[in-house]
Order: sequence, then structure tokens, then C-alpha cells
Amino acid sequence: MSRRGRALAATPAQVTQVRSLAAEGLSERKIAEIVFGDARYRGRVERLVRPGSSPPAHDSLEGTLLKADEATQSSEPELPSIRELLNRHRRRLASAGELPSLKEIELLLKLERQVETKETLERLNTLTREAK
Repeated sequence: MSRRGRALAATPAQVTQVRSLAAEGLSERKIAEIVFGDARYRGRVERLVRPGSSPPAHDSLEGTLLKADEATQSSEPELPSIRELLNRHRRRLASAGELPSLKEIELLLKLERQVETKETLERLNTLTREAK
């Protein structure tokens, strides 16, 4: 979550391929040739295989939250589980000790607003049914 600077130039498939080739013991130049087509990209390979480098957490988070967003749009009974996902993520951000990126905050707020809207609609529908 503390990832700064430019976005990764490598796709997740390329990252996986680089790491598997590095595990086989190939040189960084050879890996750059195989994966990226030119040995000059050895710096990119170095950064991808550097100890402690891992795929950014916000990408997987974004995917999870987008799936939750789709679920809120498709069916109302899943609202409690989506609400729990949002709360769990909020707790994870608070305990991380690092500031989340603006993109993560924006996505979280957008999904929070959508869930609140769905919950309000559900409450109003329930009140309307009870009034009849």
C-alpha cells in the first residue's frame, strides 16, 4: 500500500514469469530478453525479483472491492457481507500504519456510498411493504 512512483510496466503474467525464471537461476539479462524482448530491461527484472518486492496489495484489494460492488448491484441480500468486507478493509487500512493511496480511499468511499444507498433503499422498501 505504500507503493509510490510509476505504475508497474510489467503485467501480472510477466511478473510471474520473471519470478519463475529467476527461481530457475537464469541471469537477469537472459530473463529480460525472454520476458521483455531485450536485455536492456534487466533493471526491471532486478526490481521484480528484489527480496521484499511483491505485487501491490491495492490491485488485489481493488479487484475484491469491485467484485463486492458488482454484488451490491446484482442482489440485495448480500449487503451484510459486502458491508463486512468494507469494514474489514477499513480496519486493515487503520492498522497498517501507512497512509493508503488516494485511489484506495476514493474506491472505498465510492463503494461505501453505494452500499449505504442500497441499504437505505432496502429499508424504504421494507417500510413501504409494512405500510400496506
